[in-house]
Amino acid sequence: MHKEAEPAATHFISYAQNYEDVMLWRALKRVENGFYIDVGANDPVADSVTKAFYDRGWRGINIEPLPSHCDDLRAARPRDITLCCAAGEAAGEIEIYDCEVRGWASGDKTVAERHARQGHQGTWRRVPMRTLADICHEYVTGPIHFLKIDVEGMEKQVIDGADLKNFRPWIVVAEVASISAIEKAHAPWDESLQTQGYRFAYCDGLNRFYVAEEQQDIMGSFRYPPNVTDGFVRAAQVDAEQRARHWEIRACRAAEKARREEGKVRALAREQLALYNSTSWKVAALLSATYRAWRKILLDAGNWLAPAPARSVLRLFLAAFRRFVGRHPSLKAFLSRILSLFPETGDRLKHAGTAPRPPAAGRRPEGAEELSPSARRILVELEEAVAQSRGRPD
Repeated sequence: MHKEAEPAATHFISYAQNYEDVMLWRALKRVENGFYIDVGANDPVADSVTKAFYDRGWRGINIEPLPSHCDDLRAARPRDITLCCAAGEAAGEIEIYDCEVRGWASGDKTVAERHARQGHQGTWRRVPMRTLADICHEYVTGPIHFLKIDVEGMEKQVIDGADLKNFRPWIVVAEVASISAIEKAHAPWDESLQTQGYRFAYCDGLNRFYVAEEQQDIMGSFRYPPNVTDGFVRAAQVDAEQRARHWEIRACRAAEKARREEGKVRALAREQLALYNSTSWKVAALLSATYRAWRKILLDAGNWLAPAPARSVLRLFLAAFRRFVGRHPSLKAFLSRILSLFPETGDRLKHAGTAPRPPAAGRRPEGAEELSPSARRILVELEEAVAQSRGRPD
């Protein structure tokens, strides 16, 4: 006998496209570590009927003809047995139409042609085929709690290749390839299942559910479609909530960082405001402004006092001022202290009163020929005044 477990307290996450896993879980939720067979397993997560069961400790056999899906299944389901083959009524090989739409691969030429007419591209590939009877004899050692078949039109061949006498799944759920003809499309294999002791239990518009006669106590689980009392959530909703939570956390962290940075800026602004309002800052600012103003005045004066013939009179005045300062040591010391604050200006003023070297005897200053007669006369008078001042004792 199988072991029973209390239903899980957490929400059941549904991955199947039409809530097939919700209906199966309603009937089998008391089974602990159950076993399934998934024919046409496809992706291990997207639209998977068995993903939710695997996550709750179940295991089983995945039968999938496309190598890419087999690789994904083996990587995601290490507890499962994954067989890369098709299931049919006899062992051998079969051509599978690998349609560009995931989940639409089929060995039924009518289904493949319909996909092609609808504009869906695909390629034919030859794959091995085994019967369910052979697979069960090799791998099954206990009860099969459910058999899911989704092979795009080859459901009858899969059922015809099963040994439902010796290996009896409690529930068989098979997809109808043509939804528009669901009432008649199931007929070929509905009769086969019913003659082997299975009773029709439920149709969800895409799949038909059958329960083995010896498990009729779970028949009542298929009385109603999935509803709020099943306590399930869609996997897409869970994924969306997780992504929303992820971005919410990142947004909160960014907001907290912004608040910390704002706090630092506000603290710095308060410190700066306190500094600006302090007496020491006001005095320092006044002295700094005074220094910049006097420095500009003295620098401009230094530029103005640059040696040039037109400024000779001012040089004479500065020379006389220098001599006057020289005769008053206290004044000289005071001015020296002042000028020490402005080295560049002091250096210019130091040489500002020094007369340029007089031209050699018999030579006129360069450019004197271009002066007017009155300008040349003034130049001569200035040269004589300079010469006299140089020969006059201090």
